[in-house]
Amino acid sequence: KVILPDSLGSIGSYTFYDCDHLTQVVYPKNLKSIPAYCFYDCNVLETFPLHEGLTSIGSRAFDGVYKFNPRLPKTLSSIGGGAFYNCATDSLFVPESLTSWGSHPNVSQTSYAFRNNDKLVYAEFPTSFYQIPKRRILNECKNLKTLVFKSPTVVSAPAKHEDYKTTFLEDVVAENITIKVPSFLVNSYKLDSYWYNYKIEGFNTADVKDWSVNADLVLNARERIEGVPNLKLTTYGSIKVNGENPQYIDTLKTNTNVTNSDETLRFARILINNDATTIAGEYTHSYYVNAKTWYFISLPFDFKINEVTNGANAKFVIRYYDGAGRAANGAKGNWKNYAAEDVVKAGTGFIVQASDAGWMKFRALDNESKQNVVSNEEFIKALDANPSEILSNRGWNLVGNPWQAYFNIHTLNFTAPITVYDVKNKTYTAYSIIDDDYAIRPNEAFFVQCPEGTEYISFPETGRQLTSEITNQSSAPAKRTAAMGSRQLVDVAISAGDLTDKTRVVLNEAALMEYETACDASKFFTMDAGVPQIYTLDSEATEYAINERPVGNGNVQLGVVIAASGKHTISMPRNDAKTVALIDHVAGTTHDLSLGEYTFTADAGTYNGRFTLSISKAHTTAIDEATATDFTVKSVENAIVVSGAEGMVTVFAVDGRKVAEQESKGSVTFGNLLEGSYLVRTVNGTSKVTVK
Repeated sequence: KVILPDSLGSIGSYTFYDCDHLTQVVYPKNLKSIPAYCFYDCNVLETFPLHEGLTSIGSRAFDGVYKFNPRLPKTLSSIGGGAFYNCATDSLFVPESLTSWGSHPNVSQTSYAFRNNDKLVYAEFPTSFYQIPKRRILNECKNLKTLVFKSPTVVSAPAKHEDYKTTFLEDVVAENITIKVPSFLVNSYKLDSYWYNYKIEGFNTADVKDWSVNADLVLNARERIEGVPNLKLTTYGSIKVNGENPQYIDTLKTNTNVTNSDETLRFARILINNDATTIAGEYTHSYYVNAKTWYFISLPFDFKINEVTNGANAKFVIRYYDGAGRAANGAKGNWKNYAAEDVVKAGTGFIVQASDAGWMKFRALDNESKQNVVSNEEFIKALDANPSEILSNRGWNLVGNPWQAYFNIHTLNFTAPITVYDVKNKTYTAYSIIDDDYAIRPNEAFFVQCPEGTEYISFPETGRQLTSEITNQSSAPAKRTAAMGSRQLVDVAISAGDLTDKTRVVLNEAALMEYETACDASKFFTMDAGVPQIYTLDSEATEYAINERPVGNGNVQLGVVIAASGKHTISMPRNDAKTVALIDHVAGTTHDLSLGEYTFTADAGTYNGRFTLSISKAHTTAIDEATATDFTVKSVENAIVVSGAEGMVTVFAVDGRKVAEQESKGSVTFGNLLEGSYLVRTVNGTSKVTVK
């Protein structure tokens, strides 16, 4: 028998290695870990309670302790490889805190954790266990009879690691095991290519109060989580509720994690397709921030500034954009700090910066705004007119996506451009509702300029998406007017290293040379001093991110801000015009951007007179009239079918806008088209067709 005193600060690996007469140990509750091989091969050890507060058990710590039947504490967060190899475990209850098994399936510490536990007949995994890990946790547990998965989504291996499935229960006979899963997942498990070999039974979900959603959960018309559960949606999780039956929720927690790479943007997502889902308890949203980085955020609920907390206990500041101040004083100096007692309304944009990395926690006020996230009704956000004699300074509002889901900008009840902060390039990007496919991210704030006569921006529920992919712009068209005319786009970008900024010229003979709030977008300059900037200017030196104008003499003044001295490149990622030449007045050169990028060297500074774009507008003969053809075109159920055509086939609207384009090897179909007239161009000519 060993009694370790409470004064003990730590214990080393291998301390009781191969003590084969040791039967009982009193372990200090202040110690948070049991190190590797600590009780290896203590083959008569029986009494060893794993106390609450224990966070880690090292590799093979109890390997060969044949009489030990462990009960894992709820505080345990890691188990080393082979920690309980050859133990006498009869029932395994994996605690929620051991999330590394599910959310990080490559963690090696779980390798063979309970291998060869011959007495194990029952194993239960928590709701956070949603992915099969790489390692053989239950390998050779040959008497296992019941396996309970509480995850609200099918427990499966990551798509790129399907082979994990064969290792999770290696050397265990499938026919001898019953898998118990939430009742609404029984059919999904029975249809799964791996689990269908097992006997599948459902359990009453009302027995589980706390649910962690780590993958995509879809509840169809007759499927509900019973009772009034607490839901936590991690950055990997989403929930979609179909049908009219209510889904009751007690407390709701959602998470967002945005870093400086598009590949690591992760958001909890919610899409409710009924009018009967409600939140009874508290709703909090946690947003992870890096140190000393600005984040542009919007939330679907009202919250109070002095109730915001930071998990790292870091200092932080929350600011709003003063559109009235810009209208009165110009574009600079308009970020203002919120007061502690201020309430930020749902759908309002704001920025946050913290001194240290950590989770910012926002608590929804207990008012009607708390239900917005589970609403199925259009969200309307009033805009401030903020009048100004300088059109590029009037009407600016920082708003945000009011849904905890992606939102297709083509469904916005708004026609002017929006300006978002590009996380990857650390700069602002303006998007046209008409020309650009863009899904506003969950919790993303963006700038809009309120055109004269417009009082609000609204977000119809039909624009919600669980992914950022916009598959077909024509399925959700923007509102167009005759004044928009035939439009040709020229995008010009400047790059330095991995950072890129861009500007756009839109050629439209129906537009004005002067600034128009309905179609132009003023340039927002980055707060990061290391990022190059590019924009166009008019005769009044207005700086544009999107400049819609007639072609005029074809010359457009280009401005650049060089953040750091050295080489930079100017390129043209999009061009609908005939030719676009870049004139470098300093170098005395003219470069055709359609032939490739232009490289130049400059010192840090602002250059508003060095570059000019010389643009020649493309002829529109392809859409002016139909010509004789050797192919056939017909309209079938909102689609156009082109037969007898080889090569590229392009469909234009009658206003000159390119609607779709595909390569044809004899026949090609363009679907989801709106009613109206179109012109179809192939290498053999052009044909007109009407879709009804």
